[in-house]
Amino acid sequence: MQLPQHPLTRHIIWISLSLTASFLLGWWLAYPLQFVAITVAGWLVWYLVKMKLLIQWLKSDSTTLRNTGLPTFLKAELAAWQRRSNAIIKQTESKFSALLDATNALPEPLLFINAKHQLQRFNSAAADGLGLTDRMLGSAVDNVLNTTEFTHWLESRGLESDYLKISSPIDQNKTFKVQLLKYTRDQHLLVFTDITRIQLQSKIRHDFVANVSHELRTPLTVLNGYLEMLTADESDSNHQVFLTLHKQTLSMNELVTDLLELARLQDESNKRKSITAIVDVPILLNELLLTAAELSQGQHNIKQHIDKSLIIPGKKRDLKSAFGNLIANAVRYTQPGGNIQVNWYKQAGSAVFEVIDNGTGIQAQDIPRLTERFYRADSSRNRNQGGTGLGLAIVKHVTEKHNGRLEIESCPGEGSTFRISLPLANI
Repeated sequence: MQLPQHPLTRHIIWISLSLTASFLLGWWLAYPLQFVAITVAGWLVWYLVKMKLLIQWLKSDSTTLRNTGLPTFLKAELAAWQRRSNAIIKQTESKFSALLDATNALPEPLLFINAKHQLQRFNSAAADGLGLTDRMLGSAVDNVLNTTEFTHWLESRGLESDYLKISSPIDQNKTFKVQLLKYTRDQHLLVFTDITRIQLQSKIRHDFVANVSHELRTPLTVLNGYLEMLTADESDSNHQVFLTLHKQTLSMNELVTDLLELARLQDESNKRKSITAIVDVPILLNELLLTAAELSQGQHNIKQHIDKSLIIPGKKRDLKSAFGNLIANAVRYTQPGGNIQVNWYKQAGSAVFEVIDNGTGIQAQDIPRLTERFYRADSSRNRNQGGTGLGLAIVKHVTEKHNGRLEIESCPGEGSTFRISLPLANI
């Protein structure tokens, strides 16, 4: 009789034959169940021995199935599993090799790190731009890029900010923007983007604006002084002309002042000095509300809800500029008889400054761009109401400098809410 070719089928047949033979022998000797039980026990012992051999083989580093003592049917299944696994491994290695080749072709440095922040591998651009070598593999990446700011940012898993600016360890004139990306449970990717040229162009623009603003300030001051003298004589036939010129010079002077303020904020934010001074915000807001009342000239209902005990660490000059801009905007863009609410309160571990009005409101598509320099949602309305188009840019810079968050909510025809949340401590 020829047995089937499949090992498992043959094994099952052998078990069946052995059980049948033991039953017939036991029946002939008048003990059929006992003989079957002995046969089943024998097979169980045999399986336990083979299971032990299988466990020993799995724990070993051996990849061959020969001389393992395993049954034929199990060897066949394991051999098929090995062939499938090897095919998958080869395919994965091929894809991974192609991925590594692709990363080496990228012009930006890429660093692969594990959950302990140890350097696993890097591409060619990282070797050239950051000075990495194979000897650094396995080392903590914050020891390779040894800066306190980078270490702190990395320990926070990049949660404190989306990216970090860092200088190259081998060239302090080269600046990178670093991003931390998670691609497996225990693996992260550090992506370095060279922003040296962008930084240089930004600095050139910044210096140009600052220098021009400084140069304009003196002649504008002189011109404004002479125009004040000329407008004093109301009998002059050119009195209205002088008034118009005086108004325009005041607007230009306000623009120059805001440009210089933005330049100062940018310079200070680049230095990233910690803020430790305490600001009595309630007193500051009282001053700003008096100024708002003068600007309103009694045309608006300005209300306030101020926690007089709430003070925070910060820079008074910056907070006065940011809060003042928001209050002034509410007065400018709220129709006469409208309501303006100024709030200062504590919420969820933060100090919150809030200006709410029922003015003209802002279109939803304009809100994301309001903090851009010179962006005007409605240029004709802004010209009529005054302003330089830089107020909200200043607000944004001050908020970021104080590690705060700016929120804007608005609906056309219903009004707007501007909210600044600031940390109570550890700025």
